[in-house]
Amino acid sequence: MPESLATRHDYEPRVLEPSRYDGKLYALPTVMATRLVAYRKDHFAAAGIKKPPRDWTELRAMAKQLTEGDRLGFDPFSIDLRQCWETFLYANGGSLFSADGKKVAFTDGRGVEALQFFKDLSADGSADYAKKTDADAGAPTNLQTGKAAMMMTGSGLWKQLQDQTPELIEKDLIGAFVLRNRKPAMLTGGTLVTQSAHSRHPAAARALVEYLAAPDSILAAAEQRATVPGLRELRSTSYVKKNKLVDFSLQNLGSACAEGGTPAWMEIREKIKPTLEPAVVGGRSAKSAIAELGRLAESAIARM
Repeated sequence: MPESLATRHDYEPRVLEPSRYDGKLYALPTVMATRLVAYRKDHFAAAGIKKPPRDWTELRAMAKQLTEGDRLGFDPFSIDLRQCWETFLYANGGSLFSADGKKVAFTDGRGVEALQFFKDLSADGSADYAKKTDADAGAPTNLQTGKAAMMMTGSGLWKQLQDQTPELIEKDLIGAFVLRNRKPAMLTGGTLVTQSAHSRHPAAARALVEYLAAPDSILAAAEQRATVPGLRELRSTSYVKKNKLVDFSLQNLGSACAEGGTPAWMEIREKIKPTLEPAVVGGRSAKSAIAELGRLAESAIARM
């Protein structure tokens, strides 16, 4: 696509990165989804905790401290396990693949440490995979019901709070922080629009792409889906200012990390959850699970 489309609107620089390949523009971003940690301010205050954790050592200690009765200190599992593990991997200074996408990078130890952290939280009793919220069912989350003091979630939680538990917003009881260990990391995905190279109607296809990527269209999509608009010019809109998790996400795009990095990604991504889950809920070691995932990824890359 012409590079001029990348400068037509005021995109956040980080937002355009997944739209490029070998330095060329192939798509335009519309809306984003982020993964962050939300927490109950009232639980923190009751425990005397004044600041979010600076690393995993503090996170684990806080999770233990906040675990009480049937309340979990931390619920990392109510988002997809793939996305959860990737966020922890990036926060641990790791990456999924080499820069050229031809080699697996998550088997260097950082990925094992991220998965082991889940096992450690579970062993402490401050996290429980069996108690994760069924996000697809639309049930109130563990954070909303008070059954978790901290929870991995996304900006879309704010819409759920507005619809189901507005009192938590009215009383200002929900805070957020970016997961961090060796570095801060906020997993970011989203929706791109592009034009087929073989379109029978290239002018119409280009016009549709430009329409969907225009500020009014992006804002409408973000409001409908409770997602994050990637244009600077939309930061001051009432939608962003009223959705504190969207606003928080935009303020922390410097910590954004994306999935993928290899043409084999779509095959690999579907194997992450079933490969890692036995280590989280069963007796399989983190090292063994990551090694198997590494072999599956290498096999997929070799076929490309």
